[in-house]
Amino acid sequence: MKKLLIIIPLTILMLVPSELNARTDENLAKINLSKSSTKTYGDLLDELAALKQEKKDKENEKQLTEKEYQETKSNINTIDVKIQETERKIQDTIKKIEDLGVKINDKKTETNNILVFLQLSSGEKSYLEYIFKAKSFTDFIHRVSIVEQLSKYNKEQINEMNNLIEENNRLQKELETTKAEQESERTKLKTQLNKLGSRIDEMQDIGMTLDEKISSKQEEITLYKNRGCKNRRDILKICGKVASIPYDTGFIRPVKGDIVVSRFGNRKSPITGKEEGHSGIDIAVYGSVEGQPIYAAADGVVANKYKVGCGGQILTIHHNIKGVAYTTFYMHLLKFGEFDVGDLVTKNDIIGYMGGGYTTAIKLGNPKAYDRCTTGTHAHFTIAKGHIQLANYRAYIVDPEIYVYFPYKFAGRTW
Repeated sequence: MKKLLIIIPLTILMLVPSELNARTDENLAKINLSKSSTKTYGDLLDELAALKQEKKDKENEKQLTEKEYQETKSNINTIDVKIQETERKIQDTIKKIEDLGVKINDKKTETNNILVFLQLSSGEKSYLEYIFKAKSFTDFIHRVSIVEQLSKYNKEQINEMNNLIEENNRLQKELETTKAEQESERTKLKTQLNKLGSRIDEMQDIGMTLDEKISSKQEEITLYKNRGCKNRRDILKICGKVASIPYDTGFIRPVKGDIVVSRFGNRKSPITGKEEGHSGIDIAVYGSVEGQPIYAAADGVVANKYKVGCGGQILTIHHNIKGVAYTTFYMHLLKFGEFDVGDLVTKNDIIGYMGGGYTTAIKLGNPKAYDRCTTGTHAHFTIAKGHIQLANYRAYIVDPEIYVYFPYKFAGRTW
């Protein structure tokens, strides 16, 4: 019984890691599968690199902002010292003005005291009596001179002090103006400091968001890797099936009873009227009937479905022809077949229906908005080397007639 008690927990512990791995794979599989499925492995690597570069740029910007924040803070401290110094000067000036006012009053009192002394020493009751009680003309002149000199001296002293008061009043106003300007500058710096602080907090949040995006993107890349994606052009839905793409020996014509109405290579474009390279061949049937079945040109895996302005509805298939990777493109489809991206197809499977004509225009809406690169019912068929996407397929295209024999060709019209 004791052995059982020991064995059971150990068994449970042995099962936990595999269960966790299964859950991890399950969680990874849920990561934006619908959005990621059409992205290539290279797209995700580029997106991750872009996110990391954005994070680096934001970190640099944050460092510069933090430096500016500290500089602004230092400037506020400096201006605080200047404001304190200006306030001290203002108080000193106010004290000087008050002291001068006291001195003026003292000077007036001193003058009066002298005059009173003169009065008392001569026994007279007023200044005039002091003057006019002179005992002789000479004494009169002497007394007038004393009063005039005393008054003049004190008046000059008082005027000088009044001038100092006016100068100090002017200085006080200038200091108060300087202080107001300094306080205004401090307010501006404080506002700037608050904005910088908010910006730093915002960049901190952006950095955390970018960290989450980077982590999520790394999980997507892990999912692609776990599914077998390793080449930049690999797509999630087919990564697990690339190794199992059925081996085939060659291509067949994708349309039965077909006529090649426009061949691969340079031609006069029916859309622009200019000499341009034609990326594939245009195939039609007698009577130009829309809805003709289009078959997979070889066994393979459905790589993608597109709906674009030039080409309309497009389906692509990845192939393994004698060990060499190829991609076929089927454009101007009226509608797709029953196969989805990632499904295996064979040469006998209908992957879509011929469009490019009036019905396609009605089905897709305004013909000028969709499938504007068609002048009539036909299918555009392209072969490219490698497992590639529509975005860069022209770099890998080859002439389909090298790989497939088309017995019927009609050179009378370019479609």
